[in-house]
Amino acid sequence: MRAKRTPLLLRAALCALPLVATAAEGETCAEAPRECAEAACKTSLTSAYFAAMLQRDAASKPPPVCPPDRYRLGRYSWTLLHSIAAYYPDSPTDEQQQAAAQFLRAFPLLYPCKDCAHDLQIAMASTPPRLGSRAEFSLWMCELHNHVNEQVGKAPVPCDLRALDEAWRTPSKECERAQAELAISAAQ
Repeated sequence: MRAKRTPLLLRAALCALPLVATAAEGETCAEAPRECAEAACKTSLTSAYFAAMLQRDAASKPPPVCPPDRYRLGRYSWTLLHSIAAYYPDSPTDEQQQAAAQFLRAFPLLYPCKDCAHDLQIAMASTPPRLGSRAEFSLWMCELHNHVNEQVGKAPVPCDLRALDEAWRTPSKECERAQAELAISAAQ
């Protein structure tokens, strides 16, 4: 009888942990997908935690997939927008700047929540994107997000490049520790 294999997503994340043994019989960490240098390419330990929870709960009926409401859509959209800004080049070419500007113009035109899209278009018209560098773009995105947060009654976040990078590009040691703890607790 063949040993049960660890799901690829979980194996890839756990293989990155030096203290966690993950290989089932006949399975090695070498089978995990190759890692790229950027945090956005990696399988985070938080993903490993959720993969482990899914594996553990596989016997029960999964919840239905439902369309996102405006709050979930907003949270995921801001994650995408901040991540794009965080990985934008330090010295973008004209072509990269034009592509970013086109994307930002198209985003509200295609956004599913039409009220949100309209408000975003107005906010971007009053404060056009700053696309001269990664730092400019990241800070502009934070300021835009704070403008929207103010409109919906949420507290602003500090627009500090180091903090933004830790949130969207290079995780802090604290973040890495928390993800490791989640993955280890899920694997038990």
